[in-house]
Amino acid sequence: MINTIIHDLLQAPTGENAIAALARYEKITEALEPNVAVYRSIKRMQPDAAAIIESFLKDSEFQLPDELVDFYLEHGGVDVGEGWGSLHLFGAAQLLASLNNAPEAPRHGLLDFIQSVWDGRPEFDEAFSVEQTKQLNCNYLVIGITNVNDDTHRYLYVDRAGRCGVLLFNQDYFDDEHLEEMLGMLHSSPARPGFNAAFAAEVQIVIDLLARKYFQTEKQRGIARRISCDD
Repeated sequence: MINTIIHDLLQAPTGENAIAALARYEKITEALEPNVAVYRSIKRMQPDAAAIIESFLKDSEFQLPDELVDFYLEHGGVDVGEGWGSLHLFGAAQLLASLNNAPEAPRHGLLDFIQSVWDGRPEFDEAFSVEQTKQLNCNYLVIGITNVNDDTHRYLYVDRAGRCGVLLFNQDYFDDEHLEEMLGMLHSSPARPGFNAAFAAEVQIVIDLLARKYFQTEKQRGIARRISCDD
């Protein structure tokens, strides 16, 4: 059976915020062998200066949730792990660089960003008009990405009102359901208030993927070491 302490850490407590979710993730990675844990560590960027955030808000015409602004001021962006099962939150400085068309900075409008990840999505050209593409890019800004596997990503975004939402996209299955969801975003935003809940939910997905790989079979649990009850 899974170590009781690890098992308890795998479950998200009610009302968990972004900082607590990251702390719980780090505690779980302590149970991994060092050669595995190094690829699952959290890399924190420099905190974003208030002036950077203010410049972004002024130039982008997007609002940002107060919780996200507080996170940026204290932590900036973060990278949670690498490769599959990783989560990346872009800092305000990265978003501002994109807004200012800095060299090699990806565009963070919803469709533009997805296309940059996959080196183009020709089905978008067929599915969306030029005006629809512009509207989706102008109304939804990607602030983070969860790499579920090689084919599937979850895009954490904010709308112009500063509400958070997530769009799931699988490069091999752009079906009518996905199209209808994205077309629906042209008429009303499915985003909801609050950065903490949205980001913590993405951290939980990364934790679930981590648990599935390392803690759910005898062979895989063999690479994990026990967390001391005194920790």
